[in-house]
Amino acid sequence: MVVPRRYPAPLMWWLVPATVVMFACAATSIPFGVWVLATSRWPSWMRGRLIWPLGDRMSHRVVVLQGWSYVLIGAASLLMTLLLLVLPALIADTALPVRWIVAVVLVFVVALLASGTIPYIRSVRMSRGPAAN
Repeated sequence: MVVPRRYPAPLMWWLVPATVVMFACAATSIPFGVWVLATSRWPSWMRGRLIWPLGDRMSHRVVVLQGWSYVLIGAASLLMTLLLLVLPALIADTALPVRWIVAVVLVFVVALLASGTIPYIRSVRMSRGPAAN
């Protein structure tokens, strides 16, 4: 029988704060993005400085792109939360190929982040540009 290695607590000090931050990001981004996509409108209370970096031209397309970016960034945060929750169990188990599991999850996270960042940047440019549709 193989006894799993025990890692000292100071080695994993960042685990709880990182998990809380990632879960908070996912718990706020996903519902807000779904609400924006479902209603196809921007919240009326988000005006002035709260709308930054968006410009004054809030077209339907800008709002939809913002909704998708919130959903995709939130999904990446949720996936990172799940990875952070199972990371100690993955490290303790010597039978699993930990590096490959973490690498595959991180590839999905990077893909979701890129898929969420591209519509965000595009919507910001559209809201500030002269031809916003």
